[in-house]
Amino acid sequence: ANRGLGLEFVRQYASASEDVRLYACCRKPSAATELVALASSSGGLITVHELDVTDAGSVHRLAAALDGVAVDVLINNSAMNPDPSTQNFSGDIDYSLWAEAMDTNVYGVVRVTKALLPSLLLSQQKKLIHIGSRAGSVSSQLVETGRKGQLIYRSSKAALNMTAKLLDVELAELGVLSLVIHPGHVQTDMGGDQAPLTPQQSVSGMVRCIEFLQPALDGDANMRFVWYDGRSIGW
Repeated sequence: ANRGLGLEFVRQYASASEDVRLYACCRKPSAATELVALASSSGGLITVHELDVTDAGSVHRLAAALDGVAVDVLINNSAMNPDPSTQNFSGDIDYSLWAEAMDTNVYGVVRVTKALLPSLLLSQQKKLIHIGSRAGSVSSQLVETGRKGQLIYRSSKAALNMTAKLLDVELAELGVLSLVIHPGHVQTDMGGDQAPLTPQQSVSGMVRCIEFLQPALDGDANMRFVWYDGRSIGW
């Protein structure tokens, strides 16, 4: 939550009309200048917590800090996308970076969700949110579109979709509502300065998706895969 979409989530929830208690996580709180400033001016509503989703010890320490605390909305936002030159089938593939991406983009989601599930189950809302990407949609990667490259990132986001779906099948019976949201192409470090969406536009849409998330009417598992504005995306 120290930059990009994560930091914008903190800004928007902090400026909500009703008080929102935020537990904002990042790898190096000492370097998270903007996030710490927001926390300092929040009157205790925002606290900053050290978290490395690839480190089981770090995840468990966060869970211990939140022991007995009800978490209404858990947002799995961490992601990495290696340099495109390292993930093209026609060029060199850095398999060690592929493993790192899977550790962050997929395994980290499971670590955090599993560790914080007790806190999520204490809530009346129980909303489990994964920030995914249309890049992980298998059906959108058609030959006709000319989509090539990003083998590491796209495969990790597709794996996140399956992981999120399997978690939903298991957790829906406990009342957990799950959602994978594609934020769009956003002006962040990952998206680049020329992206068409600002973080404010993307996150405001995602917050609405989270706010209006409801159980599936047919009684099935709740998982959907949507754009930041609520439109469905093919798996």
